[in-house]
Amino acid sequence: MVEILDGKKVASKLEEALIKEIKILKEKKVIPNLAIIKIGNACSSEAYFNSLKKKFEKIGLNIQLNNLPDRINKNKLIELLTELSNDKKIHGILVESPLPLEFDKYEIYNSIDPRKDVDGVNVLNARGLNYGGEYFTPCTPKGIISLLEAYKIPIKNKEVVILGRSEIVGMPLLKMMTYLEANVEIYNSRTERLDEKTKKADILISAIGKPYFITKEMIKEKAVVIDVGINYLGKYLVGDVNFDDVKTKASYITPVPGGVGPMTVISLAENLVHAAKMNSK
Repeated sequence: MVEILDGKKVASKLEEALIKEIKILKEKKVIPNLAIIKIGNACSSEAYFNSLKKKFEKIGLNIQLNNLPDRINKNKLIELLTELSNDKKIHGILVESPLPLEFDKYEIYNSIDPRKDVDGVNVLNARGLNYGGEYFTPCTPKGIISLLEAYKIPIKNKEVVILGRSEIVGMPLLKMMTYLEANVEIYNSRTERLDEKTKKADILISAIGKPYFITKEMIKEKAVVIDVGINYLGKYLVGDVNFDDVKTKASYITPVPGGVGPMTVISLAENLVHAAKMNSK
């Protein structure tokens, strides 16, 4: 019988501890404040912001939304990031994906003060993840690890397959799983004979953005399946995993919505609170 990895339930428990930290900060006249840069009107970006806003307001965190047009000039964006980095009232900065294709994303990410880079994309945080010296761990990988730990799912010596090589999910997750002594492989949706590789996974994590891509034929019996996908079919939000199909074979599985999403949000809240402590000294 498959067990659902309930991200909402785990995030609620983490939220209780976080509220106590936020209360202590407020007693010191510090209200953690997150500046979000949103370019254009991508549906997935809109859904993420709405879930953030609802959660942050509930637990006492502030969000400042900077909604920019699709054709924003790169230099104007960098100027804004520099201004926010120097603003003592802003404790964390998040640039939502996707960025315009013509932008050098590394130039954008490195314009964020690493002490305010609450999604861990600045090169100093990314390199720090290699050596254990980062200010912040990227939120989705952090949330996935927290979810597995909450359900006492072992990682050490397990075969882990990650689909998707993004800087905010796949690549940092590869490093984090390696630190936890898992045997990790990372692929993409175009990898040849992909099903042969995914069938070896004790833990399969999909972050490729292809609706219903993962079927039960692609997983091993009793695999743990983590779905990071955010895909819209009309007005419906679905994951990379064909949930109803895969749940008949998996031991644990995350739903979409309600699995990784709430864990990403609470991990961002944790990072913001940490940033507020660090940047208000």
